[in-house]
Amino acid sequence: MLLFATVLGLFGFRMYGLQIRDADPNSSLESTYTTWSRVTAARGEILDRNGNVLVTNRASYNLVFNNYVIYNSDHPNEALRKLVNLLQEREISYLEHLPVTLEKPYEYTLSQLSSTWQGYFKDFLSYREWDSDISAAQLMKQLRSAYRIPNDWEDREVRLVVGLRYELELRSDLTSLPAYTLLEDVSSEDLSAILELNTPGLTVESSTVREYATTHAAHILGNLGLIEASQWPEYKDKGYSMDAYVGQSGFEAAFEEYLHGTDGVKLTTVDTEGNVVSEYFQTEPKAGANVETTIDLNMQIAAETALEQVILELREEGLGQKHEGQDAEGGAVVAIDVKTGQVLACASYPTYNPLPGF
Repeated sequence: MLLFATVLGLFGFRMYGLQIRDADPNSSLESTYTTWSRVTAARGEILDRNGNVLVTNRASYNLVFNNYVIYNSDHPNEALRKLVNLLQEREISYLEHLPVTLEKPYEYTLSQLSSTWQGYFKDFLSYREWDSDISAAQLMKQLRSAYRIPNDWEDREVRLVVGLRYELELRSDLTSLPAYTLLEDVSSEDLSAILELNTPGLTVESSTVREYATTHAAHILGNLGLIEASQWPEYKDKGYSMDAYVGQSGFEAAFEEYLHGTDGVKLTTVDTEGNVVSEYFQTEPKAGANVETTIDLNMQIAAETALEQVILELREEGLGQKHEGQDAEGGAVVAIDVKTGQVLACASYPTYNPLPGF
């Protein structure tokens, strides 16, 4: 089916606005800190043969840490403690890579990480001059001491705050990782609650997430997912970031090289209070290309509707005097232009509703 789709190469380009504030000429260079962050390029849209949008993007917000600001705040651990408690209270999950279980007895979870993140952990131990065969329990004890976590904290709070401190430390001089993105696509309600904490160094950045514009053709449109460990060597050579979303099935996977844009790099200089001194793009993001397929959305809807009706009637009445086919579990139909061989519709039953975004 995918071989019949036609790529028109409708390249989109999105310009990002910049706000630059001049630094105080009397300020010391030591009172500012520059970090870099990756600006994800907007993914190209998927269209039908008539230009109807099948898959698009919507605006979203991410929460990103500036480790310089949080480190220079008066009580960084307490600020992080309030943050993780709020996230737990609101049942908001976030991504961290400290390879230690959340509950005692502590055990390593290195097998759940990609080889790259395992390498970062080994570099971290070397940077700290700790034994490579240190136990998970001893590691937590030493991290708690190194980060000066109070003794009266609950074990759960200790583990969660240590996990955030680990993420922030990786983004010091230890690795070339970009600023730590705590949360992606934060809802307006959660965003409001989190910002009320005034967590030092936690800033809001705009982004986009994938969204279906139709509930039809879900099985051929496909879906996105984080790069899997087995896929990382291939995408690493293509310049992808480890936390990139890529097409995992359907059109999203088949046309990944066209839909995926080129990420940008933004440099931000802040003072100890978190005020932006300067901000500019070292590399501007370039949006991915739109892809126009041979699918006709109206014909696709008609095919799916007719197929569902036939299957349900077959289950109800069957065929002929013997009522054959009442055990039918599903079916499929494909409509092809006999002159060109292009696929106009490709329906299957049962189908599923696509997720609202990625």
